[in-house]
Amino acid sequence: MNNDYGAEDKASILIVDDMPENLRLLSDMLSKYGYLVRPLRESTMAFSSVIHTLPDLILLDVMMPDMDGYKLCECLKADQRTRDIPVIFISALAEVDDKVKGFAVGGVDYITKPFQQGDVIMRIRTQIALRKAQQRLQEQNVQLHQEIFERRRAEEELRRRNRELTLLNQISQLFSSSLELDQVLLTALQEIQRLLNVVSTSIWLLIPETEELECRQIIGPGSESLLHACLPAGQGITGWVAQHGESVIVPDVQSDARHYKSANSASDDSVVRSMLSVPLKIKGNIIGVLNLIDPQVARFTQEDLRFIEPIAGAAAIAIENARLYTMAQQEITERKRAETALLAAHNEVKEKNAQLEALNASKDKFFSIISHDLRSPFNTLLGFAQLLLEQLDQYSKADILSHVEKLYHSAERLYALLENLLTWSRIQRGAMEFRPEHLNLHEITDYTLDLLAAKAEQKQITLTNTVSENISVWADEQMLTTIMRNLVSNAVKFTTEGGSVTISAHSRDDHELEVAVVDTGLGIPQEHLSKLFRIDTRYTNVGTAGESGTGLGLNLCKDLVEKHYGKIWVESEPGQGSVFRFTLPLTECVQAPIQD
Repeated sequence: MNNDYGAEDKASILIVDDMPENLRLLSDMLSKYGYLVRPLRESTMAFSSVIHTLPDLILLDVMMPDMDGYKLCECLKADQRTRDIPVIFISALAEVDDKVKGFAVGGVDYITKPFQQGDVIMRIRTQIALRKAQQRLQEQNVQLHQEIFERRRAEEELRRRNRELTLLNQISQLFSSSLELDQVLLTALQEIQRLLNVVSTSIWLLIPETEELECRQIIGPGSESLLHACLPAGQGITGWVAQHGESVIVPDVQSDARHYKSANSASDDSVVRSMLSVPLKIKGNIIGVLNLIDPQVARFTQEDLRFIEPIAGAAAIAIENARLYTMAQQEITERKRAETALLAAHNEVKEKNAQLEALNASKDKFFSIISHDLRSPFNTLLGFAQLLLEQLDQYSKADILSHVEKLYHSAERLYALLENLLTWSRIQRGAMEFRPEHLNLHEITDYTLDLLAAKAEQKQITLTNTVSENISVWADEQMLTTIMRNLVSNAVKFTTEGGSVTISAHSRDDHELEVAVVDTGLGIPQEHLSKLFRIDTRYTNVGTAGESGTGLGLNLCKDLVEKHYGKIWVESEPGQGSVFRFTLPLTECVQAPIQD
């Protein structure tokens, strides 16, 4: 088994746990990775054992009969001889309060049982690296003191090393004790910039959905324009580091082929000359990049890199801890809700289970529908394409035009289905960010009617916008455009030639607006109205010109309207047309979204 230490420099780890099986499991695992392991079952003997032989790191169980892990950690941190030894708690206690308490008494990390071997090794490696860095700096400080009479510049170097040691301790404590990620990263960048005296520092985090890098925090020239800017995957020196997972020192970025001028430069090219870039890793995966930039050519050294890499490792753990904290908060909320429901009535739990089964069944049916609807336009595309390929010489120009029109309409339907499917999927995964702003509803309506004007003209349908030009709503522009496009598209689809589609809006009160899409089309039988906005049942019909639907548009509209704290409903009579109505907030809303 490979390890990170040579025979002359193996890290020693003290394990304190009253459970023999836990001691044996951890001892075997760490020994395989080349660590020197010292197991101990009794917490009361741990302090004297640590004083006798100082370990590089302590793995400490929380729940022990004689003295719990929190008390033992407090004793270790109170003694000058042992306070700098990193302590990682390993416990079955998974509540956030338990973790916060562990950090409060001086622990540097908290691992919840049952644990993953790779996660434990990664966390230990990071803390050992920080510990070794601290020890190296202490040794270098001693050496600098010894050389102070021989070299006058050694005094300045000693002060620098002392500041580095202080920064390592501060950042280690900061990352271990705070769950406010943005503030932690900002403070760390400020300290790095001050200590290394560089012009600019920044942290870029990977966006999994797009594989882009987002500038999450930055200090220095160009910070306003670069903050939250996105860099394409693999682009520039930053993208290269994220893609390859390797740290780089670039003496002069202007002569480096990987340099991406528009993303890496700050206010002007003279600011960006040398660059130090370090990947942020967690569990072997790249989650971001730490950048240091300076106008001096060849500004950074290998010593700077060795100093920054442990900080990058701690930053990666801080990001993961913040994400775990958010997940833990959600789990706590769900657990309390479930416990309340259980205490209220056992039958309600059964009902929840039944609803969950129904939801799973609905999703299964949804994917079955999507599979069918995707297959149909593809069959049309492939069929007509094959006919054109095999019999092109036999067709007249009119025949070819007819086939191409069918190919176009099939591709158009397929595109609409995929667009709705992707939007619905993002909503279900919570990946679609809700960004409301004040929007002019008349302009949104005009834009929608312009998109569908060609289809309406083919069927001689009149499109009318009666929305007042000064009506402003509080809505997400992309979501609102999607709602309007689907509703007006449906209205055009099911309206006969010579008919009309009208969009109107009126205020229900000072806070809410009602929008109506009215058509003179086929109408919908009363027995089918309840099926329109449900995914577990499906009502489909062919348009007046033979158009087929995507089977998802109205479900998507319902989800997007509810994102705006509103509701949607339909009024219809066969042969008399339909009216689809939905509500939007006029001003910024603070109430919770409507739930089914």
